[in-house]
Amino acid sequence: MEKTPEKILIVVIDYDDDLGGVGIDTPVVGVKRVSETAFNYALERPEDPDVNALFTAIKIYRDMIDQGYRVEVAAISGDQRGGLKAVERIRSQLIDVINLTGSKSVIVVSDGGEDEKVIPVIESIVPIFYVKTVVIEQARAVEQTYILIWRYIKKVLSEPRLSRLVIGYPGLLLILIGLMLFFDLLQQALMVSLIFLGIVMIIKGFNLEDALINMWKRNPSGTILAAVGAIVMGIAVMLTWFSLAQALQHPQRDFKIVGNILENVSWLYGLSISVLLLGPLIKRILSRSIRAWRYAVILTMVAMFTLLLRDIGLVLLSLPDTATARDIVDAMWSSNTFQGLITIVVTVIIASSLLQLVEVTITRRRKSK
Repeated sequence: MEKTPEKILIVVIDYDDDLGGVGIDTPVVGVKRVSETAFNYALERPEDPDVNALFTAIKIYRDMIDQGYRVEVAAISGDQRGGLKAVERIRSQLIDVINLTGSKSVIVVSDGGEDEKVIPVIESIVPIFYVKTVVIEQARAVEQTYILIWRYIKKVLSEPRLSRLVIGYPGLLLILIGLMLFFDLLQQALMVSLIFLGIVMIIKGFNLEDALINMWKRNPSGTILAAVGAIVMGIAVMLTWFSLAQALQHPQRDFKIVGNILENVSWLYGLSISVLLLGPLIKRILSRSIRAWRYAVILTMVAMFTLLLRDIGLVLLSLPDTATARDIVDAMWSSNTFQGLITIVVTVIIASSLLQLVEVTITRRRKSK
């Protein structure tokens, strides 16, 4: 490391706020306070890796002081729930400590893992002098391995964020499997388990949990409607799959399979899309937005198309198995299906044009005022 006349901050990152779990408030600034924190935390949780990170920061502080550096040491924490909450709290505390100490760069000390997620956030605030990852040396004996595993198990049980992922979600999955096995639905239980695991992996992999929390804060009713719409859509997809599976077991004409799906499942697809659109519609109505009419038109169009698709399904099911393509077209024409489609399209175009004209007129009048 090249010496610099500017002050350097040695900062210990506690991403999941283990310090707060034993009643230690952060930020902790100054070698005396950090030493007391390290000692008190070691008495409470002597097996936690954060103890080593704290003492490592103190050692780096003393070594750098002996070498003539201008340094300060501090400890900051995130949140036990992790995610955006943890990052926002670490960012806020780091800014406060930087302003308090006047430091121009930082040395990041952590025990690795999730603590290193915030390094890009730290770099956006202040230059990083270097990063020190504390790795605890472990004995290779089998007994020590079991002790280490037990420590991690206790950590999982004591931290809500980890226990939810490792214990909570698998618990829900076991309940679902158990209920379906009770009704002798082994194949369906396997399918539901795979879907459930896939959903959890997608949510965690793309960090959708924080996005859903923020969505709930901005628009609770819209979030509920979106969840209901997604569930209804999932049910519709499952029923479609079951219909196709039954069709493979009992061969039918293609138009009969399509007709069965349109009659029995199309309304579920329409309902799911309508519920998804209700959220933005309600939000714009409450905010008195002139553009609310767009979602109302789309909802009306979805409802009309859903009824049309159901009628098409009824027509297809009414045809004999020997029907040809010509017979299908004639049946559609005689049942006014094509006429209904044209009517829907024309009605939507006219209504949209008129409402667009009204929107433009009202917007101009508001601007002129």
